[in-house]
Amino acid sequence: EMCAQVTDEGVQKLAVHSPYVERINLSWCTQVTDVGVTALATHLHSLLSIRLDRCANVSDAAVRAVAENSPSLEELSLRGCVLLTDSGVAPLARHCLELRELY
Repeated sequence: EMCAQVTDEGVQKLAVHSPYVERINLSWCTQVTDVGVTALATHLHSLLSIRLDRCANVSDAAVRAVAENSPSLEELSLRGCVLLTDSGVAPLARHCLELRELY
């Protein structure tokens, strides 16, 4: 794993203390869950790109939080996020009107 030691705790601290982050790649951060992703979505209001490839503990709740809190989002990568369903992805169409790339 690329960043197997990164946890929700680290992601939450990043979200709180680095409010101007626009792009974040957490691919292969297998310990990051909905808690960490929700913290990003609620604190980083300028997010343009989020990559969550192979984050096996990320589910519909996290993607809904991203959709509801990141209206400027242009790119979202969810490859290998096996817990996601249609109900998690559907809010992206309603809230992320700037979304151009979805993987």
